Amino acid sequence: MPNIQPLRVLREKSTLKKLSETDEPVFITKNGNPFLVVMTPGKFDEIVQERDHYKQALEREKEIYNLSMKVDRSRKNISNSETMSEAEFENWIETVL
Repeated sequence: MPNIQPLRVLREKSTLKKLSETDEPVFITKNGNPFLVVMTPGKFDEIVQERDHYKQALEREKEIYNLSMKVDRSRKNISNSETMSEAEFENWIETVL
């Protein structure tokens, strides 16, 4: 359950101390609307690392997809009896690897 607090809690030292002891983000509202998200540096680092992990995974997925598309095109070329010279093949291998 998200921790949602009004903006005035940022003025209360005792409440700030309690909020700093939790590792979960605190959502601050102003006039009942979302205004800020406050979190510990450790939680922020955790979120950034998780985001970076997903970005790297997405990049790997894109690479796999691109390679599979090249393989599919090659299979179609082979099934259509389209061939390439040795030099063309060597250039193609360099782009794949």
